[in-house]
Amino acid sequence: MKILSIINQEKKQFLVKPDTALLRNNDAYYIPPFSQKIEARCLLLVKVLRVTKAISVCYAGRCYDEMGVAIEFLATDVLEDCIKHSAPWDIALSYDKALAVPNNLVSVEKDDVTFEFSKNGEKQTIVVEDVRSKINEAISYLSHYVTLKIGDMVTLPLNISLGEVAIGDVIKGKCSDIECLDFDVK
Repeated sequence: MKILSIINQEKKQFLVKPDTALLRNNDAYYIPPFSQKIEARCLLLVKVLRVTKAISVCYAGRCYDEMGVAIEFLATDVLEDCIKHSAPWDIALSYDKALAVPNNLVSVEKDDVTFEFSKNGEKQTIVVEDVRSKINEAISYLSHYVTLKIGDMVTLPLNISLGEVAIGDVIKGKCSDIECLDFDVK
């Protein structure tokens, strides 16, 4: 199982994360000792249902039927150092427990989906229009480079940041009014 994270939709950049990057079961997120500045970013998550290679956009919808929210923890100070030295970004984005994922996903029934995220009760909401076409484009694009297998996860950025996280923060995420994430930062 692998996680394919679209970093930049316009430039079509993506990163492959190991399964050790997953933070599951609403377990607490522990700030890693190698970073002093961790930012929480909100993502759309899709789980792949079938083996997919070089699929066209019009058939990509057959490869998934559920989606959810995810929170990516980015070590921004480490990322700045990676960029400065033209090094890969993996250590800033793919470290252990850097991606909080929900236990339950929501059925993809509508084209317009509301996502809500909160840090310490401060809510941010975004409505993604035509969400299926965005997912289909991402899956089609990725499948031309990497064979997608059953259980693989694909994340897309939602352009919402919860900002820098600190010990004691409580983070929540909803997809279509269904709570998917609720965990503490320690």
